Amino acid sequence: MKIRRLLLLVPLITLSVLAALYFAVDYWLESAGGRRALERTLSEQVGMPVHLNGDFNIKLLPSVGVSGTELVVSDPATGDDLAVGGYFETDLALAPLFREELEVRHVLVERLKLALPDGGNVFIPRIRLESFGFGRPTDFEVDWSWLGVLSGQFTWSPDESRVLLDALWVADDRDDVSYRGTVDYGPDLVRFGSSELAVGSQTVSGVGCLQLAGAPVLNLILEAETLDLDALSRNIPGGEGASGSLPFELNLRLDAAEIRRDDITAFDTRLEIGSEPACP
Repeated sequence: MKIRRLLLLVPLITLSVLAALYFAVDYWLESAGGRRALERTLSEQVGMPVHLNGDFNIKLLPSVGVSGTELVVSDPATGDDLAVGGYFETDLALAPLFREELEVRHVLVERLKLALPDGGNVFIPRIRLESFGFGRPTDFEVDWSWLGVLSGQFTWSPDESRVLLDALWVADDRDDVSYRGTVDYGPDLVRFGSSELAVGSQTVSGVGCLQLAGAPVLNLILEAETLDLDALSRNIPGGEGASGSLPFELNLRLDAAEIRRDDITAFDTRLEIGSEPACP
């Protein structure tokens, strides 16, 4: 009888411990000290100030989770908001939180607003990350609404300001676009090194950079075996069958063994757009 009573008490004791743990974590997160500790840990990991300005909700089962509103990443120099998430949720490992460390299993951000250097904004409806961790591969999916869905895997190393990226962009009425390469970033410059870009069955490789000081400028130095310009124009803003214009100045140099357009084929051709591409 004593053994049976003890067995009956096990689930009650377990529920009591979980309830106590829940209220302890909830109290810690809702307290000014807990919120500041979490903001400090996020800021150190990201390398920029992170603020949790909205509400908090937590869960313990089946995993520890935090959700809320108004997740803000700021410019460390000016204090201006660089990114604002209207809603976020994440699943975390519990024990590392008390060491002010993060082990993230799942992240969802909705209604994300990104600030552009020219004062404008880009809005992204939804971003999802799985098994996020600095320095290790992370699966991701970005829903750009009418622009399509970008998905794949990245490895982010903040200490090196580098991202290894393997991504696929799928959109209606356009060929699939994939990218594989390294991305090095700084406040005013993003570098693309050892990169390969495929649009449908066509592939180009090369290096480049995106200059963000002032009006954005994209510099690309590329090479390819065969390019079908008619097929590419359907996937480029401003090209045949598309509308709109590029949101940046483009400087391009592309060397191709074979370029096709309509019924014309050119061999060993260099295509240049804008000025000579150069990265500082």
